[in-house]
Amino acid sequence: MTQYICEEMKKTRAYLNITQAEMAVRLGISTRGYRNLEAGKSGCGLLTLILFWKYCCLEQEAFLYGLEKTVEAAKDSEVKN
Repeated sequence: MTQYICEEMKKTRAYLNITQAEMAVRLGISTRGYRNLEAGKSGCGLLTLILFWKYCCLEQEAFLYGLEKTVEAAKDSEVKN
């Protein structure tokens, strides 16, 4: 799930043509924190995820659908193991 969120944030930031520092301000986190998030080195807190969805996400329904499918795939993988 983290990988999906990171990729979406990176795509959105590129589309909005803003820097990592600008995205970090929008999400209320440090630039380093955002950089680590985008690189997949750290996870995303619920508040950061909500702020991304509310203020940055271009296609909110598509993002939630993709997130749901990612969670379902992870659950299926756990059940098989």
